[in-house]
This record gives sequence, C-alpha cells and structure tokens, in this order.
Amino acid sequence: MINAVLKHIQSASQPSVAVKHFGVDGKGFPLLIILYTLYWILNTPIASAATISVLPQGTEVGVGQTSLVELWLDTEGETVNALSFVLAFDPQFVSVESVSTGGSVFSLFPVPPLVLNERGVVELSAGAPGGFAGQGLVANILLRGLRVGTAALSITSSQALKHSPTAEPISLRVLGSSLQVATPETGEIVITSKDHAEESVWYNVPFIRMSWPVRPGASYSYVLSRSPNEEPDEVPDEPTGEIKLSISEDGVFYFHLRECRAGTCGPTVTRRAMKDTTPPERLELAVGAASGVLEGKVFLSFTASDATSGVAHYEVWEEAVGETWERVMSPYVLQDQAHQGVVRVRAYDTAGNYREEILSPLAPEPWYRSEVVFWGILVVGLAALGVTIFVKRRGQAGPAPQANQSSTPPLP
Repeated sequence: MINAVLKHIQSASQPSVAVKHFGVDGKGFPLLIILYTLYWILNTPIASAATISVLPQGTEVGVGQTSLVELWLDTEGETVNALSFVLAFDPQFVSVESVSTGGSVFSLFPVPPLVLNERGVVELSAGAPGGFAGQGLVANILLRGLRVGTAALSITSSQALKHSPTAEPISLRVLGSSLQVATPETGEIVITSKDHAEESVWYNVPFIRMSWPVRPGASYSYVLSRSPNEEPDEVPDEPTGEIKLSISEDGVFYFHLRECRAGTCGPTVTRRAMKDTTPPERLELAVGAASGVLEGKVFLSFTASDATSGVAHYEVWEEAVGETWERVMSPYVLQDQAHQGVVRVRAYDTAGNYREEILSPLAPEPWYRSEVVFWGILVVGLAALGVTIFVKRRGQAGPAPQANQSSTPPLP
C-alpha cells in the first residue's frame, strides 16, 4: 500500500557524502581498525521508533449504538512522509460505519480507506509531501456495536517512511485498544437531538440542542465536552429537559448527562454531536493535456482539503454543455474540449458545506487566426482581384464604339 503513497511524493535530491580513504601499512593497521570501528558506530543509523495509537484506550458502547475511535501518530522526533497500516477488529461484535480523514495531519490519500467488515479490517495509506513531525490525528473511525462482548482493536501490517531522499523505514510501535459492547441499561435516560438526529452524521448547524425526558423529583447535571469519557459533577444544572448551546467551533462534541435524586447521581448517559459549518479550506484547479494521458484529451484536475469532516465529493459545471452540475472525480475530461466556456468546480465536505472555484475560458484566438475569417478574407480578396483585372482589361481595349448617326439633314 505504501508504494502508492511514494509515487505521489516528490523526494528531495540526495546529498553527496565525502569519504576519505586512508593508506594501510603494517604498523598502522590496528589504528585503522579502531578508526573504522568508530566510524561505523557513529554513522550507523539507530533504528528510531514512532507510535501509532488507537484512542481512547478502552471504552464502552451499547448494542446498536456507535462509538468514535481516533488513530493518532507520535513521530517521536522523526519526520514521516508516508504511513500505511491495517486496523483489525472482531466483526462479531462491531462493524465500521465510516472512516473520516478530516483534520488529518496527512494531506495525501492515493486511494480511499478500504473497509472490509466481513473480514474485520480497515486498510489506510497516507502521505505528507512536506513531511510531518510531532503528534497528530491520522483518521477517525466510527464503530457500531453489534452484540455483547469485547472487540479488540489492533493495528497490523504497519509501515512508516522517513521524510528523506532515501525514504528509509521507521520502526513503528503500535498501541491498540478495545471496545466493550454492552446491553443498554433498562430505564436509561434517552437523549435526543432535533438538529443532530443521527450520532454518526455530520451536520452544518451552528448550535447543538439536546433534549431528554424530565422525571418527577429529579435534577440533572450535564456538561458538553470534547472528551467521550468526561463525567459531569453532582451539582444540578439549569435548564432541564432541553438545552441549546451556540458553539463557534467545529468538531465532535459529547453531551454527558447524569440524573440525580436526593444528592445522589446515577450513571452518565452520553450523546455525540458532530458539527461542521466551515467549507473546505482550499480548492486548487489545473487544466492540462498530454499524449498518452486520457487519450491526449484536455482534462481538469482538482484537489481540496477539509479540516473537520473531510472532503466528500466534487461537482463540475460546464457553461458550454448545458449548465448542469455533475458529480465527478479527478481527473475529469472536459466535455468542451476547446474550453471556450466557464467551468465551475465545487468541493463538498461530509456536512454539506462547499467551496467553489471558477475556471475562466481560454482566451479566444485572434480574429486573423480564425479559419472561417481566413477563408472569408481569401474569397473576398480573390473576388476583388478579379474585378480589378476585369476593369483594367476593359480600359486597355479603348472606349466602346458609338452607334452610326443618320446623314439625313434635319427637317426645316
């Protein structure tokens, strides 16, 4: 998988290394051995290690409910430009609903993440053309609980490459996790949301509203958090039954709620809301044509990035071919091969926000290079030349002879 990533990453030129050669004689041979031993000790690369982790470390989800896990990379001082791995899970207990790369530290995904629920694996390959160093998110994976039990989440077949001319492999440590699938407790409070109806769906709503049934004699403590495991305190909050929170930030949020009676609070009930109101950050367009590529036709390539929910799809509108939006993939062969009309491209993220860029038509040819105009001028010119020659020949032949006049004298 990682070879597909390397094909899309341009490596820097390889630096030259100057090596001095020493002469050998009988007396200096031991010294030469010592020098070479020190050289190899000092210059042999030490196998470095980075860590890829599944977070959070151990969490619980109810049967039929969903849980979001994150894959994080810690390069631990190295700079990584390519990563590939397989996440394995037990398909008896969980299934993968979706994989999102929104907000990933990697910007290049040669192929979409591959989900094989029947086999219990997710395959992902990613690249960072400029390299990445530090700690950052690789991808989000949404899992749904199927039956009661413990589903191990482990990373296998992982590989990372250093950002260098030789792209040597980096040793990877992997830290898996587990997901406990449990039966929802009887009588558990059910939290609903009119604006975020599905926990597994991204919405472009600028606020988060949560509702729950209020029981007689009960008070409620709640908190909205980025953490899926945060616990509300035991201090009652107001209002109860429904709360609407205006949030300027985008991302994944968790509403944690506890029901309290006589100063004692019960277990925490959690509902997730995924909010993205920001269009993709950038959309880059390029038009090209090359022999051997797409039969030499003029094509349009485009790429975009989205930091939150991720880019979902692209749409193209061509002025010259009916002015309708069409969902396409890059590269896209222009229907108007002369590119004489405006072309619009939109990049949509998973929440439905989009960014649009306009590609102006190619500059029209000068009037004197037009084939129609050329032949028109040629015909008119030949006609004018023919008329001119005809007139000149008439002039050289002299005036036309006049009719004979009658010799009969006029009558008196």
